[in-house]
Amino acid sequence: MAKPLRCPSCGAPLRWKGVATVVECRYCQTHVTTETGAKTEDAAVARTQMRPRNQAGLLAIVFAPVVVGVAANVADMSVSGVFKPSFEVVEAITLDQTEAQIATALDTEDEEDERIVFYFDHPVLDYVLFEWDDDHPEHVASFALYAFETNDQLAPIVERIGKALGERFIEDKKNDSWTWRWADAHIYINKEMTVLSYHSDPEDDPEWAERTDLMWSLFLSATAGRDLDVPAEKVARFTGAGVSLARLAQLDVGVEVDQATKEVRTRFPVATVDQGHDLEFELPVAHPWFGHIELEWRNAANGKMDGARLWPPLGKQEFADQAAMKTCLEREFGTPETIVNDHLKQEHTYVWSPDDMGALRLYDHILSLDPSSDHGSNYTSPRSKAAWSRVLSTLGACGG
Repeated sequence: MAKPLRCPSCGAPLRWKGVATVVECRYCQTHVTTETGAKTEDAAVARTQMRPRNQAGLLAIVFAPVVVGVAANVADMSVSGVFKPSFEVVEAITLDQTEAQIATALDTEDEEDERIVFYFDHPVLDYVLFEWDDDHPEHVASFALYAFETNDQLAPIVERIGKALGERFIEDKKNDSWTWRWADAHIYINKEMTVLSYHSDPEDDPEWAERTDLMWSLFLSATAGRDLDVPAEKVARFTGAGVSLARLAQLDVGVEVDQATKEVRTRFPVATVDQGHDLEFELPVAHPWFGHIELEWRNAANGKMDGARLWPPLGKQEFADQAAMKTCLEREFGTPETIVNDHLKQEHTYVWSPDDMGALRLYDHILSLDPSSDHGSNYTSPRSKAAWSRVLSTLGACGG
């Protein structure tokens, strides 16, 4: 029988028959050692043949190992709609099921390897891949939609997905691809490989299942040519829609660590929570200068906010105009202390120390602020909510 494997480069399932030691991925042309699944520079003995598990009618076709470049296009022989169920079968699938349950619903094989491949009839795409996390077998964690061959019909699908995801959906024109990330989940779409994939991380995202369900609905509606029919509030919560600095200015940063999650998540359900050593939150920011903000509370009895960090927009490693940010803050906080990091490169750090708050530091790649008025280790003294609001409101009024 055909042996399952996965391409280490593009993630596409690889299946072949016989005893080939090296096969070539038919999607990205990576050569893969069949014994270990690793990349290799050795010549491929066979090109991977995607024999559909759910197409019983194709079992009469016998695929033998062939030399790459000589073989007929097996995929072309196996995509006839007469053998494949309607895409509506896939649309009826919900992800809150185990591998065995979805295999039963699709009437296909359950190989008990935390993944299922199912082939369907659709004008653009050919099959779907479902995958489960070892620790969460009750719900699909990741999925992807593939086509056998590159085609030029992805544009309407990508447009609908991008419409729902907003500015976090980033196009890479050089590589004909698109990416999205929020809350340790990510989307990768590649035009040449004709793949639309979504991956979640159950370990680091407490809302991974709900987020995955939303993304499945988005992929299905886009693939079927429909706009996403989900309340805007839910989409914003799970896709990382940006929060204005004016709204962030209203956050009560004076609450202690035990109340911090309620304060942040009640006001901003989109915020992610990370309980590592300290309690940290991450929120997307809707502002031309910034992409997201991190908030941190000290993990201790009566623990207070340790500070916040504003980062550049998505895909940027540093601020585009540090000088303009300095000018903006000077209007409210006066002339800062200037620290020269590199004279020849004109790299500087600017530091403000207002009386009602801790240090406000503007680096070329991060804006760090501490709303505390206690300069030292006295974590039990009150934080200045007014100072926090002053910083965020000032920044919110600039950069337009």
